[in-house]
Amino acid sequence: MDFAALTDDDQHLRNFLVAHHVIASINFCDVCHQESRIDWRRKLLPCDRQVTEKLYGGRKRVNKRHHFSSSLEAGT
Repeated sequence: MDFAALTDDDQHLRNFLVAHHVIASINFCDVCHQESRIDWRRKLLPCDRQVTEKLYGGRKRVNKRHHFSSSLEAGT
């Protein structure tokens, strides 16, 4: 009966799966190596930060915005 009550609400089920390490709660982007957020609607761990590129003389410039995402179910 506890399992039926758990699966009745999506948010409780998500919290249960994250707490038991079935679904990854955090992921690190392969491009910028920062922590990605969780998008529960699309079931993705997206990262769309701006990547900076170092130039000569210590100057920095923004190169472009990268788009990286991985699935929540990958590796489960």
